[in-house]
Amino acid sequence: MSGTPRPARMSTPKDMAERDLRFADVATQPRTLRADQVAHYNLYGYVHPLSALSDDNLVATRSYFDHLFTKMRAEGITDSYALVGYHSRCPGLYDLAMSPAILDVIEDIVGPDILCWSSQAFAKMPGDTKSVPFHQDGSYWPLTPARTVTAWVAIDDSDCENSCLQVIPGTHKLGQLPWRKAGEEAVLDQQIEEPLSYGAPVSIELKAGQFSIHSDMIAHGSEPNKSDRRRCGFAIRYCAPMVKPLKKDWARNAILCRGTDSSGHWTYWKRPEQDDVSSWRDYWMRKYREGKIELGGTGGSIGA
Repeated sequence: MSGTPRPARMSTPKDMAERDLRFADVATQPRTLRADQVAHYNLYGYVHPLSALSDDNLVATRSYFDHLFTKMRAEGITDSYALVGYHSRCPGLYDLAMSPAILDVIEDIVGPDILCWSSQAFAKMPGDTKSVPFHQDGSYWPLTPARTVTAWVAIDDSDCENSCLQVIPGTHKLGQLPWRKAGEEAVLDQQIEEPLSYGAPVSIELKAGQFSIHSDMIAHGSEPNKSDRRRCGFAIRYCAPMVKPLKKDWARNAILCRGTDSSGHWTYWKRPEQDDVSSWRDYWMRKYREGKIELGGTGGSIGA
């Protein structure tokens, strides 16, 4: 793998140009992770496997995800990747993002002040022909500096047979890699050019209830699921409040998980009282009519 970043092929919009996409080594003394795990994160950009859910909690959590997918289909939402950002709208997802077992690990990486600003369920159904091309999350996100850590929680067993997550170690230190638009049979629309030139992918195999963490700048992706088993994982995006969103819409769906925030960058939501899996357009317009949000606003705390 080359140690010299290459210029990104696609042009960067002006409102994204000021981002700092450099990785910063974790220098804090860990309390949950071992020192060698922190060193591995610094050097390679990921750590796995880690424990998130007990056997009893796993059964309940998987049943809850099945329930949400059923409710979404009843709403006419059939895309199995469409459960994006619902941690502020579904109490079970809020609680999973607030899990002490996960947050103890995240605190070792980002420090005592932690927010979750996004989440997504990646549910690859049996026979799913879509791939997630190798990409860098930070390449998409209008956030600076690049300090988001993703906890990828396995709701089902995730292995090579049913298309587990793959990462290319060390790419988190290369800045933004050149990419092109992905094809139609892809879940995301960015695809790193010649990803294997940066090294051999590592498969992040997890048992249901385990999780991994990875940097927002590491190259990662997954293949189509050619097996007869579903592969569902829940990606939870965490950062410290000092990370600044450059677009207002990206600031308004956060929950404060630990510590405090004096930055004024983020809008925080309280724990929702019931599941709401309606479309995001319907949801935001309803909250606007109720007077609970100002469209495009940031800062402060609001309730669902």
